[in-house]
Amino acid sequence: KQWYQRRVRGNLKTDEDGLKVRCNIAYQADAANNFFGGTVTSDDMVLKIAHITSLTASDVGPIKGATITLTCIATGQTAPNFKFSSSGRKTIDTTFYQEVQATAVTTVGTTHTAKYVTKAIAPNVLRSGQIIDCEADYGRALGRSEKEITVTTYYDCSTVEIKSLNPADNKTT
Repeated sequence: KQWYQRRVRGNLKTDEDGLKVRCNIAYQADAANNFFGGTVTSDDMVLKIAHITSLTASDVGPIKGATITLTCIATGQTAPNFKFSSSGRKTIDTTFYQEVQATAVTTVGTTHTAKYVTKAIAPNVLRSGQIIDCEADYGRALGRSEKEITVTTYYDCSTVEIKSLNPADNKTT
């Protein structure tokens, strides 16, 4: 096996999940207490990082009135607190979406799935859609993970009243 020595400074990145590591602890000598120091190296370990692995929408291009299920999947020893929000707000923007079912979380082993059901109540296509964010908060000691997806809601053309700017007696070609 080939191992590379690497010092971890700062935050770990999610792409380091599954990385093989060893911990190396160096003890400094303390002559006053007759301790000569030493080094202890752990056995091989696999790094497991708690983070969001996916965020999906049942429909990323719904028509006004359609129901959308947002599914956020995260890994971790304990279930995080999930929160869905949009466009930098603390919650889902109620201008475009109406809550149908609050966030429900299920856990199987170390995989945690949050589902949030909402209804598209207004089109946001003229704004190029809206960013929906899922946040998994593991607490102060472990931090947060976020993922985002863009959902663009459209007009229902079958319910739009078509009006002409031409007078009633003027024929168009």
